[in-house]
Amino acid sequence: MLGLEEKALIEITRLNSFYHFHFATGYVFPGERHPFWELVYVLSGQVDVGADERVYALNAGDLIFHQPDEYHSIWANYAHAPDMIVISFECTSEAMRHFEKRCIHGGERLQSRFQALLEEGCRAFGDTLSQTEKTEASGHLGGAYSARLLLELLLMELLTELTSSCPPALPPMQAVSPSLPDPREEETMSQIVLFMKENLNGELRLETLCRHMGMSKTALMNLFQKNFSSSPMAYFERLRMMEAQKLMRQSQLSIAAIADRLGFSSPAYFAARFRHTLGQTPRAYRQEWRNR
Repeated sequence: MLGLEEKALIEITRLNSFYHFHFATGYVFPGERHPFWELVYVLSGQVDVGADERVYALNAGDLIFHQPDEYHSIWANYAHAPDMIVISFECTSEAMRHFEKRCIHGGERLQSRFQALLEEGCRAFGDTLSQTEKTEASGHLGGAYSARLLLELLLMELLTELTSSCPPALPPMQAVSPSLPDPREEETMSQIVLFMKENLNGELRLETLCRHMGMSKTALMNLFQKNFSSSPMAYFERLRMMEAQKLMRQSQLSIAAIADRLGFSSPAYFAARFRHTLGQTPRAYRQEWRNR
């Protein structure tokens, strides 16, 4: 048993925000970075999440962590609109390093934990969950404190599962991030993604990728499905669009110049692919970013 004087392995010093989102199909959040942690849990539906230059396809029950200063964005699935919990918090505990670049599927028990956390959040902050600086709902004093304790308990259970060889407190979790247990497989994925990034200025073909890696189409497809829940070419298109977004945010290049730099045959074709992937035109994205 821990002594009363011992410090907890994970201690959250502040809840910065607590949201419950029902995204429309095709919704796009262009992205942000901030100096504190954020977690995203998918209650239902499907969503694509960008984390720096990685892309993940998340389904119901999936949980992803964004470490401080990691650039992250969201694309809602066009077929299955997502219902999500998004919580940002400040925590400097060393144990949080186990959640860096971590994406987890936790099963039904993890879902029950988040449902309890959501109920506590609703009691504390009202039906519309927003910034914790706002006044707590009347009749439930200390709600923000209770929500923080529930989140700490959840993180401790996950930490036990991730670091202990004992029987897990949670059901076995399936990692869907590129943090792979097999170093050879991890190295293969790194080489593939690096080759993709080196060829963002052109229409990379699956045959070219297979030839470069010395792999069959089936092996390559299975590898991407296992680690990114995506096909190689869908992942490559996400990378190209993330690069396009970065250029529109950080440069004064015209839309036509960006299309040319990324190897699209015409600005019109680039705009069509951008809209298909992100749900809005390049011009609308740039204007929205400038307004923000």
